[in-house]
Amino acid sequence: MKKYSLWIIFVYSHLLAPLHSQTFQSRIRLTAFGTAFQPRNPIELLSSSSKIQSLFRCAMQCNQNRQCRTFDYDYLSLICRLFEGELSTGSILYNDTLSSRIGAIFYDATIQSYSSYGQPCQQCGMGVNRYLQCINNTCQCPPNTFWDGQICLNQLYNGSNCNYSLPSCRQDLNLYCSNQTSKCTVLEIGVISTVAMTSVQSSSLMTTYTASSQSQTSTHTATSQSQTSTHTATSQSKTSITTVTSSPVTSIFWAFDNNVNDLYNVYNGVPTSVTYYSPGINGYGTAAQFSYSISSINIPSPYINLQNRSYTFDCWVNPGTTIYSNDYLIFFVCPVQQNDKCMQVLIRYGKPMLTIWYGDCLSSNNITVSVWTHLAFVFDYHASQATLYVNGVVDTVCTSYPSFQGTPNIASWIGCASAVSMYYAGLIDQLSLVTRVKTGLEILDAATLVLYYSFDNNVSADSGPNLINGTGINVAFASGRINQAVMLNTTPAYVTASNLVLFSLLNQPYSFSFWINAYSTINATLVHAWKSTLNNNSCLPILGFTSLGSIVAQKRNSTTIVSIGGPVISPHTWVHVAHTYSPSDGIRLFINGTLVASSYWPKSIASNASTVNIAIGHCINVTLCSCSSGVIIPGQYNGLIDEFRFYSRRLNTSDILALANP
Repeated sequence: MKKYSLWIIFVYSHLLAPLHSQTFQSRIRLTAFGTAFQPRNPIELLSSSSKIQSLFRCAMQCNQNRQCRTFDYDYLSLICRLFEGELSTGSILYNDTLSSRIGAIFYDATIQSYSSYGQPCQQCGMGVNRYLQCINNTCQCPPNTFWDGQICLNQLYNGSNCNYSLPSCRQDLNLYCSNQTSKCTVLEIGVISTVAMTSVQSSSLMTTYTASSQSQTSTHTATSQSQTSTHTATSQSKTSITTVTSSPVTSIFWAFDNNVNDLYNVYNGVPTSVTYYSPGINGYGTAAQFSYSISSINIPSPYINLQNRSYTFDCWVNPGTTIYSNDYLIFFVCPVQQNDKCMQVLIRYGKPMLTIWYGDCLSSNNITVSVWTHLAFVFDYHASQATLYVNGVVDTVCTSYPSFQGTPNIASWIGCASAVSMYYAGLIDQLSLVTRVKTGLEILDAATLVLYYSFDNNVSADSGPNLINGTGINVAFASGRINQAVMLNTTPAYVTASNLVLFSLLNQPYSFSFWINAYSTINATLVHAWKSTLNNNSCLPILGFTSLGSIVAQKRNSTTIVSIGGPVISPHTWVHVAHTYSPSDGIRLFINGTLVASSYWPKSIASNASTVNIAIGHCINVTLCSCSSGVIIPGQYNGLIDEFRFYSRRLNTSDILALANP
């Protein structure tokens, strides 16, 4: 399909003294004639207008409507249709008899207008910025889209893979992202059931009601903090309607990407002597850098309400060298210095700790100086239990733990509490606070799922917690193992992810998991890695095929490439591939959930590397393809790839079996 590009610039002028002019622009891609757009859901049709005299006027209508991302125009009927879905979210209909063509507005992180996200409305008024709009006095994403940390993306439909830390599902269709399945799911407002019974029990109130005859009816209404229930019972049947009315969950996320704003632009911070260190844990952003007793972040308003509620704090820390002789404070709120009314999330002399004065939940294990570590502090209000996690693994459990009783009437602090002489030195990144109990799987993924590309009609969107969006070159989409897959069927065609921090750490365990459906299995690269500081020993095809079609996994130390060979892979068949490494058991290769090869690989004696980049499906260019490649023959992979995951931990056999049997 041929594509064309044009720039459309609309100029609004006002004859004032002096002359004032406003401009904003968008780049529009045009498909060939004989194409029409079919949205994922008919609800995405914004308008259908007749008697539109030209393609340019149709494009103008789309450009002036912030919700419009795609349009098609029929030259014979003069009908212009506007859609809110981006081109990649729907389908292109091809028919030589069609007299229409499609226009798609270009969206990516390089668009300067997105730098105004969260800024005052002067930055996104009409005629200034068509990508953002003024909502609650700040520049926000248009309706039915969400902010992924870089751009506004279309919200997703029922069954789509989603990121539970973002409002990524269509809320107007009553969808939410399930933290159990990471898929958009219909939110059930009520549950209605009918069962045969002679008595009705309400376990929450420990009370039993018995109806003695068909004509007798017992009705009970119970109101508590979280639930209202109505029960009607006879000796033959019961109809129960339950409506959950729990308190709304507060979600806060400070990414620290050159500012201290909340991702949702509600709990924005005020920094003092805070600098920004690049790269942050996700490679593309920055981390907040604190100097002990000097730096602080104040969260002045609105006040954060943690009174008698469950909550989860999690973040990445890279602490300074004095951690073993000081309290390193992460978060602090203290309306009054009394029992149960002062909260500290901190590292005490190297050990993670959650304190509700004077209840301490303290780890017995030290974390490492100047190394990125993921910490999570979880309090379950209903169980009166606090749990500390280190790098996604349960470290300490404290039972009979007190709930926070402080009234939400005071500012919170990050990295500093001068009232109790506690401070922080080093780096903090991606600090999250939600007023619910995160599951162990959520925390494990936050700590170790570096990136996850589902390839569901979007090559760049990371469905994992780090939002490390990829870049696709000459890619297309086709029916996948799960929903859609990326198709690589030309040369060059590949997907890249850049500046992976955890992949560069010395002796860091890692795992790859993905599906392939190869058109050919001869001389091809599946995963190629290279350091940002490039030399012949700093790049390697990690997974690929030999000249005989066997699949191979590899790893390098400073002098040696260790290769392990698997079977010949049959073309045109979906195959699950997993490759793991850890210093304790070396490298392993799994095909369809079964271990097919392994080899011990000694720990490296080299220092930590610069950040590492990966390419999926190709070795990219002559320089990278010329690296020492072991037994893999570098080249273009032709076929489909789906559900690509990269972890900073060694997946165990049960993990891999689950991924190989979705």
